[in-house]
Amino acid sequence: MAPGADAVRYDVIMASLTPISVAEAKRRFADVLGAVRYRGERYVVERNGTPMAALVPLEDLAAPTAGGSAGFLALVGAFDDAPEFAESVDLSIGTRHRQRSRRAPRLGM
Repeated sequence: MAPGADAVRYDVIMASLTPISVAEAKRRFADVLGAVRYRGERYVVERNGTPMAALVPLEDLAAPTAGGSAGFLALVGAFDDAPEFAESVDLSIGTRHRQRSRRAPRLGM
């Protein structure tokens, strides 16, 4: 994306999230969900300092962007300023291709 474009930047996204460890999120799960739902707070769940997931209000996922798209499409270009993210994804994909196939586990349905 061109510099100065209205792109969502990784550092801007991360700055708007309150970091919380996996252990703390587990311990305070109901409180954290309440804060997300009723106060509009946003959290990034980290394991050993590495971001693993985000907890954001549903309105954030439904809000249209300037281009008219919403949801996951809003992330296009979000990691342009984080080249290590792309390298990690490439490494994960390469590792997965070298592993032998196995059936996916059934999730308690």
